[in-house]
Amino acid sequence: LRLFDDMQDRGLVVDATTYNAAIGACAAGGLWQRALRLMYDMQVQGIPATTTMYNTAIFVCEKCGRRQEALRLFEDMEETGVPGDALTYKLAINAWSKDGQWQRVMQLMADLADKGFSADTTTYNTAITACRKRSQWQHALLLFEDMQSKGVLADTTTYNAALRACKKGGQWQRAIQMLQEMEAKGIHANTMSYNTAIRSCKDDGQWQQGLRLLEQMVSKGLPTDDNTYHAAMSTCQKGGQWKKALELMEEMQSKGIPPTILVYNAVISTCERGGQWQRALRLMQAMQEKGFAPNIMTYSAAINACEKAGQWQRALQLFADMEIQGVAADTITYNGAISACAKGGQWRRAMMLMSDMQNKEVPTDTTTYNSALRALINGGQLHCAKLLMDDMQVKGIPPDTVTYNTTIGAFEKGGQWQQALQLMAEMEDKQVPLDI
Repeated sequence: LRLFDDMQDRGLVVDATTYNAAIGACAAGGLWQRALRLMYDMQVQGIPATTTMYNTAIFVCEKCGRRQEALRLFEDMEETGVPGDALTYKLAINAWSKDGQWQRVMQLMADLADKGFSADTTTYNTAITACRKRSQWQHALLLFEDMQSKGVLADTTTYNAALRACKKGGQWQRAIQMLQEMEAKGIHANTMSYNTAIRSCKDDGQWQQGLRLLEQMVSKGLPTDDNTYHAAMSTCQKGGQWKKALELMEEMQSKGIPPTILVYNAVISTCERGGQWQRALRLMQAMQEKGFAPNIMTYSAAINACEKAGQWQRALQLFADMEIQGVAADTITYNGAISACAKGGQWRRAMMLMSDMQNKEVPTDTTTYNSALRALINGGQLHCAKLLMDDMQVKGIPPDTVTYNTTIGAFEKGGQWQQALQLMAEMEDKQVPLDI
């Protein structure tokens, strides 16, 4: 660059080749501002920039984290009619991917193919990841299939990105198939590959599949970590497999892997699903002894565990403790506490909690109102229950089958058959499914 400056100082002719070399030097030194100045000087002097120059300038901007400048160069290239090559598109796809613009990435991938250029493994990996990060798992998997159909070699990074797309879309069967493909093709499946596949089994409650994958990991000698065990415990959660979750917790500790707050929360939630409220509370105490402060997930699981077991006093005590500890309650925790009030015949406390929700602008939902209705009905407050149901509809919260069943049953038992018939007619008008 000193030679370039010396040439200009001496009044020597600086042509496109010289500028190309100078921009290349900027790229080597990470001098993105100087590269942009050189591109601008060329325009002023009427020297046309070439594809190589643009590529180099885009590269140095990306290298220095100047993504917006890189994207402006690409747009300038399109506007001035300078043709892009495979490298141009690769750089642009990388920049747009980091900017979260998955639609632009998909368009560039299509343009790349239309112009007869071939995307390489890295480009596909970038595009798949861009879609996956924006929850566009279908597009991510389409790119993965397109890659395979064109014979572009996939690597561990490719499969890991595709596996994460499967997890996002709940495609656990496809995730397991991908692991099998990796083994068949001799592509190394690492800890992240298995962790992601195990997590993909969670939403469908495929805990047996998740645990089989964990066994495969161990048999292959792959290292397991706290994410592995958290993933496996999360699969147990939906099926309420609390015994297995506790076994996994013991197993990870025996391997010297300390449980994290995520692990504790997963096991507590599994105990809640399995009706093990006492174990849930013991685990909550254990995590505090380990120095972990319970968060909203911990309290929600513990409160719901006590509520489901009819331990309404404990549930309400936990709710009070949560507020003392400065943990802000959300809709789920309020719903659990209000339901506990219903089971304990504490209709006044239930109404106070609903009022507190509104004062703190915590959203109420159908479950909130259903729990509060049960509290009122259990307390013999039928008139208040009808008013609450009216309030529910005024606020645009749709009543469901549980709402109507609860109130209709209460009016029927109270001998208010006209009110019961009116609600049944309303239920039919709103096409709420009948629970026969």
